[in-house]
Amino acid sequence: MKYASDKVRRSGGCSKDNSHWQSYINYWMKAIEYVAMALSGEMQAYCDIEDEMVKGMFGTIVQGYLKKGYNRATAEMMAREFFRYES
Repeated sequence: MKYASDKVRRSGGCSKDNSHWQSYINYWMKAIEYVAMALSGEMQAYCDIEDEMVKGMFGTIVQGYLKKGYNRATAEMMAREFFRYES
């Protein structure tokens, strides 16, 4: 996939006048990449890893609030608020 977009770029097919086509190609190539990841099972592995990272970060943020003197319920609520606005 990457080869095709590089070939278009090198051939001069993407000038300032038609750079929107490059954006269009990149958009669909990213979509195809996600489909390929989903079909191969790689997407599930990625989501599992990301889920574990978020759980670890949540715990770290809660611990930080607990060290500052907040009670557990307040610390967890503030950590949830952090993820609501940061993601």
